[in-house]
Amino acid sequence: MSRANVTPEAAIYAYSRSKGLFAGVSLEGAVIATEKGKNERYYGRSVTASQILSGKAAAPPGSAALRNAAGR
Repeated sequence: MSRANVTPEAAIYAYSRSKGLFAGVSLEGAVIATEKGKNERYYGRSVTASQILSGKAAAPPGSAALRNAAGR
């Protein structure tokens, strides 16, 4: 499942007698996607992003060095 968040940052309005009206809008956003195959390879079994983020999926034994580096 992918989620996207797009929010308007600013609107720009300008007017010139010789060139007319200009209006511009800046949009910025982010997309978060889950790659199930990578999670399965790392955990050694099928796990969902929800299980990982909630702590319901136990970390694999080989992840101790990574968890220690991250301070967990």
